[in-house]
Formats: sequence, structure tokens, C-alpha cells
Amino acid sequence: MAFDRMNLNKHADFDRHRMFHYKTPDAHSTVNASGYFNDAAKNCGLETADVIVSVGSTGTTPTLRMYVAIVDPTTKVVTTNQLSVS
Repeated sequence: MAFDRMNLNKHADFDRHRMFHYKTPDAHSTVNASGYFNDAAKNCGLETADVIVSVGSTGTTPTLRMYVAIVDPTTKVVTTNQLSVS
């Protein structure tokens, strides 16, 4: 599936960085792919060093991943660094 802007919510502002919550049925490997959050950079103001807490599932087991956004300022292409929490 593609990124769904309706499932992205800003939770906090920290100095120059923000924290977002994102709920998705997509596999975390899909979410972590370069370009998945491009729409968030273009339309939701996602910037470099913003943190995204992503809630998904593996089968019936809930999962949580944290991503730090890296946004190219010219192209708005987003890559992420993933931190797994278990």
C-alpha cells in the first residue's frame, strides 16, 4: 500500500524537531523504503530529524518501529533510519 496521510498525526514539537504517530497495515520493510514518506514532506511538513513512531502488525502481533526522517531539501525525497523497539 501507499502512505496514507490520514494516518499520520503530529504529537509533539521539540525545539526544531517534531514527533509523529503513524498507523499502517503496511509491512515495516515497505514503510522504511526510500520515498514512502515523500507525501508527508510535501504536504505535512515532515523535515529532517523529525521522528515517526509507526504502529503496524506482523500477523496478529502488534509491532512498533521508530524512524528518523532524512528529507532532501530540494526534491523532498524522504529516506528514514529505523530503530526497532521490541
